Amino acid sequence: MNGFATTRLQMAHGYGISPQTFRKWLKTEKIALGSGLISPKKQLEIRNKLGDPKNFNANLYIENQMKK
Repeated sequence: MNGFATTRLQMAHGYGISPQTFRKWLKTEKIALGSGLISPKKQLEIRNKLGDPKNFNANLYIENQMKK
């Protein structure tokens, strides 16, 4: 976590996905975001649910979702 607020677009790009897909994944994980920037605390919650963007594998995430 970098300690700075970030945008949804920046986070989506970090995961290598579109902002629309990012929004769907947040909804699936029941992570509600308010308007504006994403706080460092909320970023940590997202990383805890989706995983670290640096080591993220979108295909693996999708496979895990299909098993639920």
